Amino acid sequence: LQARQSTYVLRFVNPHSTAELTALDHAALRAIFRKEAWFSGGNRDALLRSWSRTGSVDSALNWYRANVQPRCPLSCVTADCWRQGLNTTFDDIFTSRPVVHTPTHVIWGMRDFAFDNLGSLGYIRNNVTFLKGLRISNYSEYGHWIANEAPLLLATTFLEFIQGIYS
Repeated sequence: LQARQSTYVLRFVNPHSTAELTALDHAALRAIFRKEAWFSGGNRDALLRSWSRTGSVDSALNWYRANVQPRCPLSCVTADCWRQGLNTTFDDIFTSRPVVHTPTHVIWGMRDFAFDNLGSLGYIRNNVTFLKGLRISNYSEYGHWIANEAPLLLATTFLEFIQGIYS
């Protein structure tokens, strides 16, 4: 289930994805967000302006590109697979990472369409040993775009987390 839900990641790490996502006035990006209640009016207009700035979409995709290493099924260079239209897979993003001693707070929307939420949260709690000082907050009423769905909650939660570090 999780592998199927995460296939969008391969689209994002593909070096050609920026052009694909921004073509035709950002049609593919609009399609990703069209069903989200928060993607309307001023929020939608602000995102469209942001996506139009040079490098904006790449900066959003760079998290995936830095953390996910695609694997070509033919053991060739991944870019060659993309040029040939072959599917690629990716290694587990939680393995072979250096230990991070910085306090880390994961804020998780349990209605996230991109993750098997209970399985993923359990996996993170039990296997993400490279994050020392990990704190996880999960909210049943929000999804993948929790920053857009509940910006005040997100800001308050992070502020409390940061205050807890420095108190």
